[in-house]
Amino acid sequence: MAKKTPVNSSNKNTQPRLDRRRFLEGMALSAGAVSMLALVNDRAKRVTLVLDRVLSEAEAVQCHPLVNTATLVIEQGDLRRFLDAIEHVPRVQEVPAAR
Repeated sequence: MAKKTPVNSSNKNTQPRLDRRRFLEGMALSAGAVSMLALVNDRAKRVTLVLDRVLSEAEAVQCHPLVNTATLVIEQGDLRRFLDAIEHVPRVQEVPAAR
């Protein structure tokens, strides 16, 4: 049985709820094809890329090219050039492993 966590000041989510449909439409994506490359469609800079520190230090990353029928391998330098070109600065942080 799932464990319920009480809501209190230390675990209350203060971020606005993400409207999945608006997000997918705004980023020109279909369900299952979410990709950091979709940031190219975020001209208003409403989305922040949160990049795991380990991933930010990897030699290369893998992601979908806006569809989930293929996967690209992008070298770290090319990813940085892409993000610079679209003027998106990733927030690099430690992302805990799923349990």
